[in-house]
Amino acid sequence: GQGDGMVLRCGSSFLVVDTGPRYEEASPAGWTLVDYLERRGAVGVKVAITHGHLDHFGGLAELLASGRVSEILVAEVDSSRSWVRRTLLAAANEGVRTRFLAAGDVITVNHCRIDVLWPRPDAGTLSSNNRSLVLTWSTPAGPVLASGDLERAAEGRLLNDNLLPEVAAFLKVAHHGGNTGTDAAWLERLRPVHAFVSSGAGNRYGHPDEALLRRVRESGASIHRTDRCGFLR
Repeated sequence: GQGDGMVLRCGSSFLVVDTGPRYEEASPAGWTLVDYLERRGAVGVKVAITHGHLDHFGGLAELLASGRVSEILVAEVDSSRSWVRRTLLAAANEGVRTRFLAAGDVITVNHCRIDVLWPRPDAGTLSSNNRSLVLTWSTPAGPVLASGDLERAAEGRLLNDNLLPEVAAFLKVAHHGGNTGTDAAWLERLRPVHAFVSSGAGNRYGHPDEALLRRVRESGASIHRTDRCGFLR
């Protein structure tokens, strides 16, 4: 659907980054994320919510109800937001702890290290999209960078402050491929080989934007889209 949900698997341990959207009382997380985790017998799952938009945390209730979640991770700059307070209450009711993150923190999942690049503590005045958690980790095939719905303002800060990894062979394109960032300077710095776009088929926002897709193609990266391919592994 029109949203984001990603799983990082490290041996028998898992990190979920965002949980997809919710439509009225239903969310795709039930037959996607929860099904994936159940088939693998996953327990003690950590769930990072990049920011407070429903297309990124709409499926959290279903994940919590599965009994497989041990910890929820959210940005420190969002700690006083109403959506986080509701999340804390829901997590506490399920016996799940919550951890607040800021740039420089590390998430450990089994043998995997996930570095938190953003947001910094002074990002609280930025828009919700620009407060998105930006995470990076290494794989045998190359580094991955996932940046929620990050837009130009925060991308510029990351570029100017030199907070990015040397490369990101696998780039989760921000904001469902909207033309709100992922500019040429960003792509030149990260040099992605594969770019992943999570967007719903026929969505009303026009994602992914053709200008954005053109920039990504010109950077040399291969584009993979959930609206055309379904699940991406």
